[in-house]
Amino acid sequence: QILQQYPSVPAAGTALERLDAIGSNVDPLQRAIVLFDLGRYDDAEADFQSLQDAGPAADLAARATYYLARIADHEDRNDTALADYAAAYALEPGGSVAADALWRRAQLFSYLGRFGDAQAAYASLVQQFPQSDNAAEAAFDSGLMAYLDGRPAAAATDWSAIAQSAQGEDAARADLWLGKLALAQADTATAAGAFSRAQAIQPAGYFGLRAEVLASGAGVGLAGGPLAPPSSDWSAVEAWLTAWVGPEDPSQFQALQATQDWTEGLELDALGWATTPDKLLGSAIDGVARQPWALYRAARALADRGRTMLALEAAADLLRLAGVQPG
Repeated sequence: QILQQYPSVPAAGTALERLDAIGSNVDPLQRAIVLFDLGRYDDAEADFQSLQDAGPAADLAARATYYLARIADHEDRNDTALADYAAAYALEPGGSVAADALWRRAQLFSYLGRFGDAQAAYASLVQQFPQSDNAAEAAFDSGLMAYLDGRPAAAATDWSAIAQSAQGEDAARADLWLGKLALAQADTATAAGAFSRAQAIQPAGYFGLRAEVLASGAGVGLAGGPLAPPSSDWSAVEAWLTAWVGPEDPSQFQALQATQDWTEGLELDALGWATTPDKLLGSAIDGVARQPWALYRAARALADRGRTMLALEAAADLLRLAGVQPG
């Protein structure tokens, strides 16, 4: 039940080891998915490749190929990832991973700066899977990719369709960007109309307020001096941890620091990379999701490196373990 219902939690790895120890048969696909979610990408890749090589039915082949694409994507083997995402979709265009394969392929195109290809991939997702959880974001991103590709008319077409058919935040965002496009072309009347619609749709939301600022032509700045970070009483935090879970076992954080994801994430962070370190370090944190002291040390280390969002995520995981809802 753990493998089937909760494959991404650390306990799934323990469950898999215990099932192997008693000689229980584990579904090969489920085994590979658990290994993938645990970040054991080499083992997972070997299992998914074995499944693929066995010539399975289309649905199983599509899922194995999709996860092979995810692994290649994680490891920055971009050409392989793009090809495997496309293959996963082609193997079963209406299957369980088809929409996600299109979405991740479009995101990878965008990350690589291939904006024309990204627009086509996002547009394909919207057309074929309009009910997908990512369809609304893909519709906007299709226009954004055209804009970044130097084709404002195509961007306007995509965003106009959203403005006319969507509601709430999605419509306000589309109108904001239509107004920005019009301003760039010195079409003040069209810009004013678009900004007015965004304000009416979302008067207190970001896109409406941003439209109000652009319509007025006013500048935006922060009043007052720079904000100083609050002082941290780490001794009090450590006293609370000790009272809750007992003295620290330093080997837990040392084991985290020795993982490939952690070491590579910090090395790429030192080189100035922006996106990949977050993926690697986030995966490393997932591996200690049930270890309070390791989460605490990880949060402090990441905060010291300027990876504030990851530090907050580790701290939030720690608070949830303690039964405290992060606020």
